[in-house]
Order: sequence, then structure tokens, then C-alpha cells
Amino acid sequence: VRIGGSEGRVKATGRGLAFCIEEWFKDRGESVAGNRFIVQGFGNVGSVAAELLVAMGAKCVAVQDADGTVYDPNGIDVAKLAAHVDRPDNLRRSVVGYTEAQAIGLRDFWDVDAEICVPAALGDAIRSDTAERLKCKLVAEGANRPTSPEADAVLARRNIAVIPDIIGNAGGVTASYYEWIQNKRMEHWSETEVNTRLERAIKGNYHLIQDIAKNRPRRTEGHDSRGFVVGREVPVRVAAMVSPSPRCRAR
Repeated sequence: VRIGGSEGRVKATGRGLAFCIEEWFKDRGESVAGNRFIVQGFGNVGSVAAELLVAMGAKCVAVQDADGTVYDPNGIDVAKLAAHVDRPDNLRRSVVGYTEAQAIGLRDFWDVDAEICVPAALGDAIRSDTAERLKCKLVAEGANRPTSPEADAVLARRNIAVIPDIIGNAGGVTASYYEWIQNKRMEHWSETEVNTRLERAIKGNYHLIQDIAKNRPRRTEGHDSRGFVVGREVPVRVAAMVSPSPRCRAR
């Protein structure tokens, strides 16, 4: 299935990110349900991740784009916000002007209380000063390199976990690989099959990277980390560099 060409691949990025967040909570014996999240960027990546997290029971409390930020501590209706962004007269496709949430300053976004922060727009969005202000326990990277190296050190010191971009936003390239495979084999997969394969690949590689980080060689039904651990614990971002990319291991 071609899942919408380039747009479909970007939507797969948001789907893969949501899968990673779901597994992060499962690893801790928790559910993503009931947790609050904030999203920077409400394009195909941020909006799809937000939609799926809400479907999992999480609550979106703030969304930011280049033009502004909307906030509601009781939860933003992501579907209604997406409809606002898609209105024909909303030429900038912005969250600005959404009347069912409060407008707050761009800098105030980083001070919103939430368990999950999803930077899904710009590189270096989270710098050291921003990292000091975050009130979350997980940063799940949907954009490419949204966290600066200096901010990474701050997050580590503050015990804020990170799902690095190399696995967090790998859904798009994984879906591209599936398109290539279908073309090579002259096959046509259903969207359900693509999403099932994507979920298996992303979650398997997520756990592989976590095993490398924790120096925990094991084989499960979904992954085998025995050949990748390096003999000591390493930061998760380093572990993501040790592991082969998901598209190389996607099945």
C-alpha cells in the first residue's frame, strides 16, 4: 500500500513515535493513559502522534507551532484543533485562533506541567535553558535533532528520559522501506498490514536500543539484543547509534 506517498510516510513517523512512547511507559509497568503531554509542531508528525496518544488515553494540554501556542490544562480536543488547522481560511495552517483553548506565549510553552514533551518541529528547539525549565519526565523526539548536546546533558542531570530521534522518528523511513519492498516484489499490502509491520519493527527496535543502553543481552519474540550490547551501560542516544537502523531490521 502506498499510504499516501510522502504524506503517508510522515504520518508513519508520528505513528512510530506514539508506539515508542507507549513502550516507554510499559517498561515501567505503567500505562500512557492518564498522562499529560505537550507537542511542539502540529504538522503530520506532531498531529498524528497527538491523535494516537489521545486514543491511548493520554491528555494533550499544550500545542505550539511557529505562530503561537494554545493551552488547556483540562485537555485539548486534538480532532477539533486539527479541524481548525485544516480550515480553508486558515492559510498558515496554524493553531492560532483556536477558541477552545487559551493562547499563551511561545516561551510559556516550555513551562507547562506535563509528563511527556514531544518536540516535533525544529532542530535545537530544546536548548540548555529550555531543558532547565521543562516539567516533564520524558522527551520523545519527533523532529530531527530537536535537543542540543548541551540540553542533553541538562536532561540527564535532571533525570528526564529521552527517546532519541533516530528511533523516535524512524517510522517514516521504515514505511519507505516497505514501499520499496512492495515495488521490488510487485506486491500490494493493505494499510492494516503496513501498520502492523511498522508497529512490530518500531517496538522491536525500541527494546533493542533499551537493552543496549542497559547492557541487557536477551532474546525475545520481538528482538534479539545479544549481538549488540557493548559490555557496559551507555546513554540511550549512544545506544541508538550502536543499533542498526530500524529500516534495516524491519520485517
